Amino acid sequence: MRVNWKPLESSKWNGDAETGGYHVEYRQVVDYPVASVSSTPKEEVRGTQASSVVLTELTRGKNYEIVVVPFNSRGEGEPSRPVTVYVGEAVPTGEPREVKMVSVSSTEIQIEWKPPLQNQQNGDLLGYKVFFLPN
Repeated sequence: MRVNWKPLESSKWNGDAETGGYHVEYRQVVDYPVASVSSTPKEEVRGTQASSVVLTELTRGKNYEIVVVPFNSRGEGEPSRPVTVYVGEAVPTGEPREVKMVSVSSTEIQIEWKPPLQNQQNGDLLGYKVFFLPN
């Protein structure tokens, strides 16, 4: 998931823009009898003009609360308001594996394959498209 924010104005860094950057904190929102929040991992983005980061360790089908916090050598500044986002399915990032083709007749071929690795499916596979070009 890509998280974007508007960088702080240079005057807001209080003279220490050289060591500045942003912590992007993300917490999975858990719905028990009362909504709660899990532990708080974070990504550190260096540079006062940075404006985005891609979070890759999120679980599909879950809600996350995301906060962006500016920092410099003196400590952290005020965090952004929390934003809740849903991490849904995405297009598969892996390809079919072990593709095998056998000619059955002059007008037919049989194709077999194994699905992409589980961690590259990014959701439920609904099917495959097979393309061919005639000679």
